[in-house]
Amino acid sequence: MADNIVLTAKPRDDRGRSSVKKLRSDGLLPGVIYGSGIEPVALSVDRHDLLRVLHAHGAHPLVTVKVDGGQEYLALIKDLQVDAVKQVALHVDFHRVEANKPVQTEVEVVLIGTPAGVKTGGILEQLTRMVAIEALPRALPESIEYDVSAMELGSTLEVRELTPPSGVTILTDEGTTLCTVVAPRVAEEVTLSAEEAEALAALSPEDLEAVKELAAAAKEGAPAEAEEPGEEPAEGAEGE
Repeated sequence: MADNIVLTAKPRDDRGRSSVKKLRSDGLLPGVIYGSGIEPVALSVDRHDLLRVLHAHGAHPLVTVKVDGGQEYLALIKDLQVDAVKQVALHVDFHRVEANKPVQTEVEVVLIGTPAGVKTGGILEQLTRMVAIEALPRALPESIEYDVSAMELGSTLEVRELTPPSGVTILTDEGTTLCTVVAPRVAEEVTLSAEEAEALAALSPEDLEAVKELAAAAKEGAPAEAEEPGEEPAEGAEGE
């Protein structure tokens, strides 16, 4: 993991809603740094700078947080809160670490190459993208790569097959599936008899749509749509 990423921060005293709103309108992101040997410190960072670091170095990079008029902290970007609707960053948490003490975090598994099974028509499905690891802060990788070129159709990659960098221990269960190469899903073909094709051709667009709905309901095991409210029961129906 890169060890020369510096983020400049400003101390933040006012934590009210109006203050936070003003910070965000000014392009700043409220945050807090906490962890080994310190009391939590409220701060703000430039939103653009933070997002640039995350884009270039993964979800939990090691950074140096340099607070104006104060101290420097070696820290992991622990969590970024995002508005689920507007998809904008709201708050960032930094976890202060010590260079000589192992830490635990998550890194992305990056698949490189094109599987042999994909070249013959298969599809690569990645089921697990992040794995938990432990290492000294400056030994943390930004990601762990795996070359999937040799994977054939039906092959599965598990965590046990990853080779972490020196000094890094993978904590995720070794039997966890990372990816697999599967056959493409083929829609079931339906062959109509000449009589069935002729009958369908004679249907009006409205009747054809009704037939499609009934066929879909039957395929899903759902009952056909109930009669409209107020409709008379069919002859011989219960309740006469």
